[in-house]
Amino acid sequence: MFNKHWHLLIWCVALLATTFAVAANNNDKDKEGYNIKMKINGAKDTIYLGYHYGDQIFVEDTFRIDPKKGYCTFSGKEPLKGGIYLAILMDKNTKGKTETKYFDFLVDNTGQSFMIETDTADFVAKMKVTGSPLNEQFNKYQKFLAVQQPEMGKLKTEIDTLEKKPKEQRDSIRIKKLREKLSNKDKELNEYRLKTIKDEPQSMLSTIFSTMQEPETPKELKDKTDTTSQRLALTYLKAHFWDNVSFADERLVRTPILGNKITQYLENLTYRVPDSIIVAANQIIDKSKPNPEVFKFTLTKIMTTYENPKYMGMDAVFVNLAEKYYLTGMATWMDSSRMVKLRDRVNKIKPTLLGAKAPRLVMQDTAMVTKNMYDLKADYTVLLFWSHTCGHCKKHMPDYLDIYDKYKDKGVAFYTICTDPKLDEIKKFIKEYNVNFPVYFDPQNTNNFHQTYDIYSTPVTFVLDKDKKIVAKRLATEQLDDILEKLIKKESTGNLKEHDND
Repeated sequence: MFNKHWHLLIWCVALLATTFAVAANNNDKDKEGYNIKMKINGAKDTIYLGYHYGDQIFVEDTFRIDPKKGYCTFSGKEPLKGGIYLAILMDKNTKGKTETKYFDFLVDNTGQSFMIETDTADFVAKMKVTGSPLNEQFNKYQKFLAVQQPEMGKLKTEIDTLEKKPKEQRDSIRIKKLREKLSNKDKELNEYRLKTIKDEPQSMLSTIFSTMQEPETPKELKDKTDTTSQRLALTYLKAHFWDNVSFADERLVRTPILGNKITQYLENLTYRVPDSIIVAANQIIDKSKPNPEVFKFTLTKIMTTYENPKYMGMDAVFVNLAEKYYLTGMATWMDSSRMVKLRDRVNKIKPTLLGAKAPRLVMQDTAMVTKNMYDLKADYTVLLFWSHTCGHCKKHMPDYLDIYDKYKDKGVAFYTICTDPKLDEIKKFIKEYNVNFPVYFDPQNTNNFHQTYDIYSTPVTFVLDKDKKIVAKRLATEQLDDILEKLIKKESTGNLKEHDND
C-alpha cells in the first residue's frame, strides 16, 4: 500500500473522476483473464498496476516497459475484479528525484482486453483508446472536465476571497453573480453525467455517475434558514441519500466513491452523538449485507473510523460494531488471533464509555491513608492519571494546578493518581512542582487501573458527575477547564475532540 499522503492526493483526483479510461466492451477473451496494453510516451521504466479500495491504493502487479516496443502489457489468467485501477509511473527526473505520475482506468467485470495510448505530458489530452467505444465517450467527458474544473476553481477562489473581507467591505452583488455562475457550472456538469446515465444505463460509468448523485432539497425547503425547515431538509436528504447507490454492486468497493458517501452520511448528515451514529452505522451496514465483499468493505470502513475516533464518546460506536458483528462471528474474514485482540480492546474500552459508572478506585495518599474515590461528595470529580516521569505531565502540571485552584471550591473534587508507585519520587515531584491537590497511588496494583481505565499513556483525565458516571474523558487542559465551567453553568458541552498526548 502506498503512503498516506500519496494516496490522499490520488483520492482527490479520482473522486473528481478526471483521469481514467473505461473498459466496458464484452469480449470472449475475458474468460482467459485480462490483457491491457499500455503505450505511454515519456514512460521510462516500470509501471505499477494499482487499484482503489476506498481511500487507499493497493498495488496489484508490476510491469516493465519493453524498451524496443515502447509499451507494456498488463495481463493475467484470472479476470480483474471490477473497479477503478491505476497505471502508476515512478520515474526519475533530470535531477535524479523520483516523480510519481498516474492515470486511472476503469475495469469492468467484462471487456478486459483493450489498449490505451497516451503521453506523460498530458494523460487526458493525449489519450487514445482501442477496444472500448465507451472509453472514447468518456475521454470527451474528461476533456470537458479539464475545461470546467479550472473555471469552477477560479470562481470558488474569488468567492472565498470576497467573503473573507469585513462585512461592510463585501461586494454582495458580485458574490451573488459569482455564485450563480458556479451553480450553472455545477448544473452543466451534472447534466453531462445524467445524459450518460440515460444513454448507457447498464454501463459501469453510469453506475459511478449514479452513485455520485446526491438528492436535491425540495424547493419549498431550499434556502430557508428557520430551524423547522432545516430539520425537514435534513430528514429528506437522509431518507433519499442512498437512492442511487447499489450496495449489491461489488465494483464500488474498488473506488473511492462508496467510502466517501459513507463518510459524508455519518459526518455531515448524522447528529454527532454516539446513539445517532450507531443507528446510522447499523442502517448502512444492513444495506450492504446482500453482497459479502460490500459488507466486508462497509463494516471495516466504519469500524476503523471509530476505533480511534476524532470526537469524544464515539468509541461507543466501535464497541457496538465489535459486539454486534465481529464478536458474533459475522466478520468471517477475521482470524482467531485478531479476534482475541479485538475482544481484549473492547474489554478495555467498554468500562469507560461515556455514561458508564467509573470503575472504583481505592488508593493510598502520600501519608499512606486509604481513600475510596466513591466516598468523595461532589457535583463533579476530576480523575487525573499522571506520572512523575512523564514529560507531558511536567509540562502541563502548572495548568492542572491552576484548574484545581479555580474549581476546588465550586463543587469539583480532584482524585489524582500517579501511575508510577514510587513514593519517594512522588514526594520529590510534589515538592518540586508545588503540587497542592490530593495525590494517590497504588503500591500493590490492587486497582488494575491500567486495564479498567485503558491507561496507555499520561496524562489522562476523566470528569465524573455526582453519581460517578463518566461525562467526559481524555481532555487537554484547556478542554478540561472549558468543560468544567460549562458543567457548572449547566451549559451544553458540545462535541469535543479527544486529546492525544502524541
